[in-house]
Amino acid sequence: MTSSSSTSRFPLPSTIGAILDTNLDDCQNLNLLLHKYVPREVIEADEKKGEKRLGWLKQLTRKTSYDLKLRREWYARWDRIICAHGATPFHMQCGWRMVIGLGGASPVETDLLTHWVYGIPYIPGSAVKGLTRAYAAAESLAEGGKWDEDIKRIFGTDKQTGGVIFFDAIPFSDIKFNVDIMNPHYPGYYGGDDTAPSNDQNPIPIYFLAIEETMFSFALAARTKASSSDDMKQAEGWLKDALRVMGIGAKTSAGYGHFESANY
Repeated sequence: MTSSSSTSRFPLPSTIGAILDTNLDDCQNLNLLLHKYVPREVIEADEKKGEKRLGWLKQLTRKTSYDLKLRREWYARWDRIICAHGATPFHMQCGWRMVIGLGGASPVETDLLTHWVYGIPYIPGSAVKGLTRAYAAAESLAEGGKWDEDIKRIFGTDKQTGGVIFFDAIPFSDIKFNVDIMNPHYPGYYGGDDTAPSNDQNPIPIYFLAIEETMFSFALAARTKASSSDDMKQAEGWLKDALRVMGIGAKTSAGYGHFESANY
């Protein structure tokens, strides 16, 4: 077994660490940079942990410039898939910031969901469907169950497949990043050591990477030819309203993840 290098900046086998020490600038895959190629000083906890993570994230925002050809080819492939299912994409603009997968598994305390192959942020179809159904359920409840049957038919039940397919949403415009901050004021209380919340505790800033003012493409398709066109229109309307009103991802109550229809 190859031992982990004691001199490399990275907690990886010595041969890989040596390669990264001299070639890291060539890597543009954000998934690798966030999950595999994290420097020791960013992972190791000490009194300057916050400053080191802030500097590391800022470096990622400056040097992570995606291969434009790769992003366009990925979008073209996605477009061919949805067109094969009879879907037409529509575009929504994130008005401020968005973070998907903030609590995901990561060598550091925060995460950002990126495609495992391309390293580009996206919104899973499961999240798009879940948001839309939550909004539809809330609307149905407010209307005394008016949409209950439509919800079952469109989204499915334990015994029945839904009539509408929700695809992953992917970036349509250039991706903008911003380093953001959460600042828990009661670390002792939130850390579970039975300390009561009090103003004498030192806030510990937690930095994370957010997407900012980026346009995404969404798509829905009928699962079968028998699926109603009215169901498709209803689902798309619910999705657009859900993105505007509820937002998607983490920290939506603070204004993250809210979208508007794009003028394109």
